[in-house]
Formats: sequence, C-alpha cells, structure tokens
Amino acid sequence: WGVQPPPAVTAITNPTANHYRQLTPFGGTANADTFEVEVQIDRSDTGQCWDGTGGWVACAAGAAVRNATLNSGLWAYPPGGESLPPLINNTTFTLSIRGRNIADIPEVGSGFAHAVTYKVDRTSPTSTLTFPSAGFVNVYPTLTGGVVDANNNGVQAGISEIAVRIRRSNGDSWDQAQGKWVANPSFNAAAYNQPLNQWTFSATPSSVTWI
Repeated sequence: WGVQPPPAVTAITNPTANHYRQLTPFGGTANADTFEVEVQIDRSDTGQCWDGTGGWVACAAGAAVRNATLNSGLWAYPPGGESLPPLINNTTFTLSIRGRNIADIPEVGSGFAHAVTYKVDRTSPTSTLTFPSAGFVNVYPTLTGGVVDANNNGVQAGISEIAVRIRRSNGDSWDQAQGKWVANPSFNAAAYNQPLNQWTFSATPSSVTWI
C-alpha cells in the first residue's frame, strides 16, 4: 500500500499582466511538496511555443514544455543553457506553469495551473506641438499639443507621462520646479488629457519664463 504525497502548489510572481520593454527572469513560488515546475511560453501571433534555446515549436511538441529551477520555495526560468524568448515588438505572450510533486502528480488534472499574459511594447508614442507655432507670440503662452500611443496588434502600453523642455537662445532650459532658467537640460511634466490625447503646459511664473 502507499500514501499519495501532498500536492504541489505554485504561483507566478514575475512577469505580471503588463506591458514590457525589457524582461527579467521569470519566477514565482512553490510549496515544499513541489518537486518540479514546468513552464510553457506561447506567442499569440503564431500560436507557437518557446523551445528554450532560440526557436519556436508547435505547442504540442515535447520541447514546448521547459523545466524551471527550484530552490528554497522559489522557481525561476530560464535555467542555465536556456534563455527567455526575444523581445518581439508588438507581440502578446502567455506564460503558463504547473508543479509536480515527488510522485510526479501534476498540480492540476490537465493543462497548466497558472498563466499570465504579458505584452512587449517597444514602440515609442508620437507627439506634436500645436501651440505656439514657429514665429512670435505677444502673450504668455500655454503650450499645447497632441500625443498618441498607437495600438499595434492589441499591444498598447499607454502614456505614463509627458515631459516638455523649453530652451532659449543661449542654451539654458526652463526648470519649472525651481522657477528659473538653468544651464543643464531640464524637462518639466505636462498635463495629459487622455480622452483627447492632448497635453498642455503652463510655465510658472510666466513673467519670468518668457523673458
């Protein structure tokens, strides 16, 4: 007779369901009864899975399931000799994992126990300056413009911040926080209207900024 050992229990902590320009090794947790952690990484555009060493294979192939390292309740991928998939721009990936206990019983009856979908966005947003245009103004201007982060194949990280640099003819830059011109390049945060894809910047004090 025999006793079935306790089940494996795992979780994913990195990556999360987010957009990435760079990636660090994937990882998560595993309970003391986890003897092995299996990993699969698929890409939505081709439906293929990562083989661990530079290629993409059918997800039903044996090479599509990779093994993570396991140490002190933590798992990590990739192990030595393997690598993460390349950062293919505007592509959606799904990381799936499952643990196995010492009796080789999987964490769930079929499939994978946990999955996280992450996206690679390495495309820069585009911005425009609406006002002022080239030439002269006779009022203290509020700078305005547009900004767009395009949706490419369902990948769109969005705008996190907008920075404006105002440089005058002698090379100095306006520093909004200090309220003065400085010799070093300085960028200032602009207000962002997400529904309209517009930004605005009002320098303070305007009587000093535009002298």
